[in-house]
Amino acid sequence: MRTLQLNEFVYFLPAGWNEISAEQLLYLVKLVDKQLKPEEIKLKMLLKTLNARVHSYNGAGNEMCYIIKIGKKKYELSAEQVHAVTAIFDYLFFKGNKTVSINPLLTKNPFPVLKVCGKILQGAGEGLHDITYEQFIDMMVCFDQMLAKPECINDFIALIYKSSDEKEIEAKHFGKLPSAVKITIIWYYMGSLQFMAEKFPLTFSGTGGGSSGRNIFENQMRVVDALAGNDLTKKETVKKSLLYDALFTLEIAAENVEKTQK
Repeated sequence: MRTLQLNEFVYFLPAGWNEISAEQLLYLVKLVDKQLKPEEIKLKMLLKTLNARVHSYNGAGNEMCYIIKIGKKKYELSAEQVHAVTAIFDYLFFKGNKTVSINPLLTKNPFPVLKVCGKILQGAGEGLHDITYEQFIDMMVCFDQMLAKPECINDFIALIYKSSDEKEIEAKHFGKLPSAVKITIIWYYMGSLQFMAEKFPLTFSGTGGGSSGRNIFENQMRVVDALAGNDLTKKETVKKSLLYDALFTLEIAAENVEKTQK
């Protein structure tokens, strides 16, 4: 957490995506959905995390000033001071050449448990570390399909959550989840994917790029075949292995290939 000192009082603010609470994330989804400007979103997130209210007025010289109320306490800040404080939330955005977009770096599942159809479902863990390589392949294929068919979002979320008895819940039942919850789960997947891409750069250097779901599946089946050493009897073992075990093996193999080419 990061600290913010106003006069003699100290307040705590989330220093990164994984420190934002589930409630705050749902609030952020609504702000993004309203297509507010980044500066507006950062200010509203500041107020949300401080449980504060703000009142603006024109001060001396017609300069914009703000009064921030936190409980019974009031703080008068200039526009420059408010801008400096809201910069704490710069990590929410990615700045391109001409655009600014939300930059989900969330790797902690904000909803580790969901109740669907009367069943308690367990979600994947931080950074998707506890899923199998086969499950990851299914997620990549389904996510790619979802980009063309948004209605596939329920199928995608169904891949992340399992019941205690390992029985799959039909995707249609996830349709009852609020859209903000679904978007937050998507952010969690995207953040985990970015984390893995940074941890295993050689393995992920050629993934994505608008390939069709079929191409993603076929490419990953080739990876499975390579990991199995072209041994059919070992393919199931590879697919059932934990995701990060498979990624470590792929990264080492890619490093060895890179060394031989130098």
